[in-house]
Amino acid sequence: MLTRQRQVLASAVFVLDGVILVLSWLGAYWLRFHALGLPAPLGVPPLSTYLWFGAVLTPCALLVLRSFKIYRSARTARLSQEIGALVRGMVLVGALAAVGSYFTKGELSRSTLLVFTVLATALLAASRLAVRTALRVLRRRGRNLRGTLVVGTGEPAVALLEKIREHRDFGLDVRGLVAADPARVGAQVAGVPVLGTVADLPALVERTGAELVYLALARAEHEAEHQALEG
Repeated sequence: MLTRQRQVLASAVFVLDGVILVLSWLGAYWLRFHALGLPAPLGVPPLSTYLWFGAVLTPCALLVLRSFKIYRSARTARLSQEIGALVRGMVLVGALAAVGSYFTKGELSRSTLLVFTVLATALLAASRLAVRTALRVLRRRGRNLRGTLVVGTGEPAVALLEKIREHRDFGLDVRGLVAADPARVGAQVAGVPVLGTVADLPALVERTGAELVYLALARAEHEAEHQALEG
């Protein structure tokens, strides 16, 4: 169910980006040749030329942005990282558009391409901020959560649990802990039950429906870490 929700959300963001790119392209044309009053020595080009180019540019831009992995789930990633990837992607899109303009004998205004790149980047970044804010509000209200298991029962695990509790907007629902020492099974650490050992991890993932597994083991438990990774 949650996997399907993530797919729907990613698809919705993908479509929203497409709409933003189209509007940014049309907005760049309008700003360059009508709103800003900039000189046009060759006259105002027909809108049809820009519509045809925009029809090609939009799917190409979406593919470029997708290659920067901005449509995958990144609830614990920093917004600055996502915006940085978005900016790099749009710079590449602008460069590709300039190359395309060159091979079409310069029919496109370079200033229009610049306006488009800046406008689209700003609007895409604003949409990311709006989506993240909305999702964080939902997660703080106990919705859009992802089941999580934490492997470890020592200080690293306790520190991780405290961080998750401090950042409810991450939307992580800790279902239990997984111990390296069988003697810890059945106990509670920081209010979270220890459900089993590392050897039980595959079965625990299936039983609890956890989607994420975090390793928070001490250095002395390196053998358990290898076992968890292999499992």
